[in-house]
Amino acid sequence: MKFLFRSTAYVRIFRNRFVVQVFPAGLQAETSAAFSHPRLLIGDFEIAEKCLKDMITSLYKPFFLPGKPVLVMHPKEVLEGGLTTIEGRVLQELGLGAGAVKCVIWTGADLDAATLSQALEGSRQ
Repeated sequence: MKFLFRSTAYVRIFRNRFVVQVFPAGLQAETSAAFSHPRLLIGDFEIAEKCLKDMITSLYKPFFLPGKPVLVMHPKEVLEGGLTTIEGRVLQELGLGAGAVKCVIWTGADLDAATLSQALEGSRQ
């Protein structure tokens, strides 16, 4: 029963900008705030967390009993050499602090509804 209202939010992270798409509802929104640093995608954790939390809340507000979403965090910039474990941890904590029940980090190609489920399945292994 607890998964009855669960959905997945795909969060693409750019410098100072989040683009969130909710599956299967198909909702999409974009927001920006000054949370990046020239060397880091997330330079100010508190600002980024508040921005993402507000965005998730506004997207899920119309739903009755929405539950907590699963977030797929997809950093799109500042990836030279890949993500460090610290950057991965920051993204995990950011997603969980924004209200996710689970947070998955994705660094591959852009996802759509079909490939999103494959990414989530891959994270369970």
